[in-house]
Amino acid sequence: MPAFMLKKLVMANFTAGPVDPQMADAIDFMVDRIESLSQAELASRLTLNCQNAYVEPQRVHEIPITIMDVFDQSALTQTAKEDMYKLYPTAKRAHLKTGGNFPYLCRSADVNLYFQIHLRQFHGTPYAAIDPTMIDSEELQALCPEPELVDASDEVDTQAGCSSNGDVEPAVASNGSDMLAPSESTNGDSQPDEAQPTG
Repeated sequence: MPAFMLKKLVMANFTAGPVDPQMADAIDFMVDRIESLSQAELASRLTLNCQNAYVEPQRVHEIPITIMDVFDQSALTQTAKEDMYKLYPTAKRAHLKTGGNFPYLCRSADVNLYFQIHLRQFHGTPYAAIDPTMIDSEELQALCPEPELVDASDEVDTQAGCSSNGDVEPAVASNGSDMLAPSESTNGDSQPDEAQPTG
């Protein structure tokens, strides 16, 4: 298939209509990146993305997983998202109010915070993302304050930032059994154990 048709297939899933400046910049950046790919590169990536294959959940059920998702429109259908939740029932969910298809670009501050929260559990182990000699316990605590976890059975009010049981969610935080409710107050909203739905 010609390169221009492949690019048209990909870009047809990009958000159309008015979006905030950060999301518009993210879409423009990704359009530029797609334009820079050759026909062979784009075809191989699409083939890999569309193959009927997945990681068998029973092989990773003991590995800590965080699934990142957005509440606004994206290329993924709600059915695909729910299927992933079912495959990884013990995973934590990192929900962003907005972010479209590229939350890691337009909501980078929130995404980075979710990474910190996810990776904090590995501090002091061979899987730590930072050399223990480079940071002391006080700095770690200041960098990653303990968030308040909310059980998945509690509904989260994304507007008020409160769960149905009245607990106030952290201002900014970290898709599984626990949920952290982020805030849009920052100017932005893989690791090996991070799972993210892709379109």
